[in-house]
Amino acid sequence: MMKKLFWVVGLAFFFFNTTFAADLNSPVGRWITISDKTHDRSGVVDLFDRGGKIYGKVIKIFPGSGRDPAERCVKCEGNFKDKPVVGLTFVWGMVPQGNGRWGGGQVLDPHTGEIYRGTMTLIDGGRQLQLRGYWGIFWRTQTWVRAN
Repeated sequence: MMKKLFWVVGLAFFFFNTTFAADLNSPVGRWITISDKTHDRSGVVDLFDRGGKIYGKVIKIFPGSGRDPAERCVKCEGNFKDKPVVGLTFVWGMVPQGNGRWGGGQVLDPHTGEIYRGTMTLIDGGRQLQLRGYWGIFWRTQTWVRAN
């Protein structure tokens, strides 16, 4: 009986670790966003795969980040105009480019309403992610931390 229990626990541990390691090779999951201006936590986003492309949605805004959790995308245009930021899909179309990097997509800054070309790169063994938005020759980079 103990031998069976040992094997069941061992197999469960193996599969848990294998699954967890696989997650670190993908940006899919929940991330705590860190402001590139204040260096404080600003919110939580969910990155998800849809048809082989990565999309990102705002899940939560931390009120202590100088932002309002009820914030709306007032400077945005088109379908984004005046939408609540929480629940907003602000990253879309990122495709794998190898070596822990995704690109070819776009990123919306809900605060300014600007849409940037974007890339995402996993760093620190997949525990952090750098999101970079490009506008011409200029860029902004945020480093996010994987949520537990």
